[in-house]
Amino acid sequence: MKSITYVNFPMECTELSSGWTKVDQFKSKNTTVDHNKVKYEIISKATNQASLLKRIAYIALSILTLGLPLCFASIRNTVFKGKESVHFAVPYCDADHSKKMDDLMNKVWTPKGMPTDSLKPASKAVAEKSMWENAAKAIKEHSEDEGYAYFTGDKPAEAGIFNSFANRVFEQFLPYNHYFKDLLPNLEDLKSTMTKPLTLSHTDAAAQGHHRKTMEDAHFYKDISQGTLSGVFDGHGGKEIAEYASKAFEKSFEQTLKDTNGDVHAAFESLFSQIQHEVAKCRPLYHMGSTAVVTFIDKQSNIIYTATLGDSEANIYRKIDGKMKSIPLSCVRDWSSPRDAARAAKALNDPSIATGWPKLKGQKPRFPSPAVGVNVARAFGDIQVGHLMNGSGMIHKPKITMNKLEHGDVVLLACDGLKDYVAEKVIVEKVAALKDTPATNLAKELVNYAIDPKGADAQDNVTVVAIKA
Repeated sequence: MKSITYVNFPMECTELSSGWTKVDQFKSKNTTVDHNKVKYEIISKATNQASLLKRIAYIALSILTLGLPLCFASIRNTVFKGKESVHFAVPYCDADHSKKMDDLMNKVWTPKGMPTDSLKPASKAVAEKSMWENAAKAIKEHSEDEGYAYFTGDKPAEAGIFNSFANRVFEQFLPYNHYFKDLLPNLEDLKSTMTKPLTLSHTDAAAQGHHRKTMEDAHFYKDISQGTLSGVFDGHGGKEIAEYASKAFEKSFEQTLKDTNGDVHAAFESLFSQIQHEVAKCRPLYHMGSTAVVTFIDKQSNIIYTATLGDSEANIYRKIDGKMKSIPLSCVRDWSSPRDAARAAKALNDPSIATGWPKLKGQKPRFPSPAVGVNVARAFGDIQVGHLMNGSGMIHKPKITMNKLEHGDVVLLACDGLKDYVAEKVIVEKVAALKDTPATNLAKELVNYAIDPKGADAQDNVTVVAIKA
């Protein structure tokens, strides 16, 4: 009798489809088998042989009965053959298809100067400036959407004055202004290593919600030799890519950071690219995708680095002048972003998209069409819709930021199941109310409020990772 225990795609990360128990013929390791019109390669097998006691008992019984049991093939097979299981199988990818998908993903986006340039001080300095500027962008973009939940300093007379002033300040990112100095230190202060070590605690909570039939989010938190790594991944079309990306970061980020000589920007870009290349070779996953937000907290400098794809987000919550404020760490990228809209316009050969979609901010237009498609412009996966059917409109390049943690800060990583249904002002109020309680209450309280029909009544899966410094 043969059975299938579980089936994984590259890096042995997550369980795939059901129905494999119906397959009753497998060849040896490193051969292929067809299942649901997809060819898979068997990469690991295991056979549970009969125990020694069973063998002895069988031989003794054969002697006592003059070998009669040997006539019964079913008994013989049951005792000696045991159960054979396929532990790992990957969608079969021939060399031509593998090269084709690698070439396609390289055309979409390839990290520059990897990995040797990451060792050059000049390259690292450019990356740090880019991450600081992205952090300023995140503050600017979120302040336009949610206003004073992100604002510190002397409050202007009218919101219109504030927005106009903020736009002028951040168009060039300099000169640095006192309205935002508590949200983002200047680059030199941020890079200073004269900081006291932080003791971090964390918790997480996740819920499928009342309106979804499946749970497609994944998340993790892990202490590594260089600091603390955490992530939230929001899958669409299935859970597999979200789970795969989560496990890949857990497994590979520490070594990737060592390989890039501590260059966090290079490590993030390298791993994001690697994950997308692996996913792009797996045909059964072509209809799936996942957003991502991953943070790395350097234990030497207390700098928090954040890499974001799509609309999952991270924020620092800090009490400033007696009031709790939100400091965004993520640049959310949907199709209302001008650069991403321009890419969609090119892929669909429709110049009007480049100017039209940015005007739909807040309405979440979809690619390739407003009615059917994906509402985030950057994600893992989405090979069929984002790359093969309509040209490569989507991209897997993360927006990476850097900021500095202080004692007493709270960091939240969350999917859009929280952010789309719970206003930032409400999150700020709840963090302020729970700031001095155990970290467990932070994530659980926010998730429970989000899915509660009497609360936000979120129509989506909800996942939150909370970190207290």
